[in-house]
Amino acid sequence: MTSGEIPDGWPAPYDATGTLERLRLRARERLEEGSGEDAGYAAAPPLPGRAERAGAWIAELAMGGRRVVVTTDQASR
Repeated sequence: MTSGEIPDGWPAPYDATGTLERLRLRARERLEEGSGEDAGYAAAPPLPGRAERAGAWIAELAMGGRRVVVTTDQASR
C-alpha cells in the first residue's frame, strides 16, 4: 500500500473495488430519487434515555480493563 499502513509484501485482504463501485452507484440512485424532496442530511434524533446515560454507560463498558473506543461522524460538520 502506498500509504504505508500495510507492508508491501502483504496481500490485500480482498479486492473491494467492485463492491465499492456498486455501493457508490446505489447511493447515487437513492440521492437522485429524493432530489425533488428535502434530500439534505440531518442529524438523527437522539434515542430517549441514551444521551442522559452516555457517560455512565461508557464507564460501565470500561470497567474491568475493557477498552472502549468512541467515534463520531464529523464529516457533515
